[in-house]
Amino acid sequence: MPTISFPYREDKAADAAALLLELSGGSADLLRIVKLLYLADRHSLATRGRPVTGDRYVSMDLGPVGSHTYDLMKDQVSVKPLPTVWAKRLRREHVRLAIAHVEPLGALSAADERVLRETHEQFKDMTTREIIRHTHTLPEWRDPHGSSLPIETDELMRIVGIPDDDIAETARETAYMRQFTRALGA
Repeated sequence: MPTISFPYREDKAADAAALLLELSGGSADLLRIVKLLYLADRHSLATRGRPVTGDRYVSMDLGPVGSHTYDLMKDQVSVKPLPTVWAKRLRREHVRLAIAHVEPLGALSAADERVLRETHEQFKDMTTREIIRHTHTLPEWRDPHGSSLPIETDELMRIVGIPDDDIAETARETAYMRQFTRALGA
């Protein structure tokens, strides 16, 4: 069966991070938002069969994360300039992220927003450290011993209870989407 690879949507990831920040009162530490985005993608896979962001997942020492989003958000708290789509939603603040200005979150569907709100509600009373401890209990996390280990999307779908036939169908759909996108030259 082909590996499942949803297209990563940087605009959706930025909107999702902005919504989680808004729900968190306007700011939160980077690790908390990265963890909540991973947990939202996991929840979305379990309930809708597709993630919010389409990220590629990895196990890291502090638990699983979406790799592309983590890299983009790390850049925001370093000296690197913000990527444009992220700059529209978030601003750099020492080691914290905050909403730059509230705009409509155009890249998120109503279902995406529902998943993000449910994820926030589930974890809002936990500290970042408690969320990290929680992600260490997830069956897909493996200790990478200072590195990172990939978490395949089809493996994660199996873990969250998606039937093998549905996973195979999703693999065919995402392979078709990749071919279609390459054919268009996008």
